[in-house]
Amino acid sequence: MESYEKILVGIRFLREADIKFSAICVVTNSTITRPEELYEFFCNLGCFSLGINFEEKIGINSTAVDSNELVIDFWQRLFCAWRQNPQIEIQPFRRTLSRLEDISYSRPTVVERAVDEIDLFPSISYSGDVVLLSPEFLNTKSVGYADFIVGNVLCEPLLDILDRWRSVHYVSGFVEGVKKCREACQYFSVCGGGQASNKFFEHGAVNVTEASFCRNTYQHLAEVVIGEL
Repeated sequence: MESYEKILVGIRFLREADIKFSAICVVTNSTITRPEELYEFFCNLGCFSLGINFEEKIGINSTAVDSNELVIDFWQRLFCAWRQNPQIEIQPFRRTLSRLEDISYSRPTVVERAVDEIDLFPSISYSGDVVLLSPEFLNTKSVGYADFIVGNVLCEPLLDILDRWRSVHYVSGFVEGVKKCREACQYFSVCGGGQASNKFFEHGAVNVTEASFCRNTYQHLAEVVIGEL
């Protein structure tokens, strides 16, 4: 049985047991022009919540959605389809609407409130190696960042490894990049500085500011929502 068919069988079991489930839709260059079809598919699938990711160059994946015009058109059409039939929750819409509401009432958004905090997001490989900030850094080669490995849980406790994050070059570099975003980017209140993995795989460094991920996932969506409301 193909994996897709197995997934549908599992979803049928969830629905029969009345167990809520969410889904993630990865939008590619072949589906970006079909937002209404995608929305209808996931409504019929029965999920209560849907995440939207655009295909991006990250890890071993070498293709990406990089057309600003198509991304904007996708968000506009999906937002219209959702407003006409808000059957399921679209996670990016919920997130963006919530943050725009905070901005409209002059309240700090969730990313602004957490600006001085950092989610280390430790990931551990089968061999015990630990990387921080993104699981995509596992098995990623980088001379400048020592292959992103910050320790090994077979040699020392995880908490001891995490305690020295301030001395990790790429973590401090990412924090530096987020500070640059906060100072220079008008979208920081809805974005929060982006993701370390996207910055590295797009630019080869984590201390940069804007990336395609930021534009596709946060900036264009915020512009569309503001324009439609």
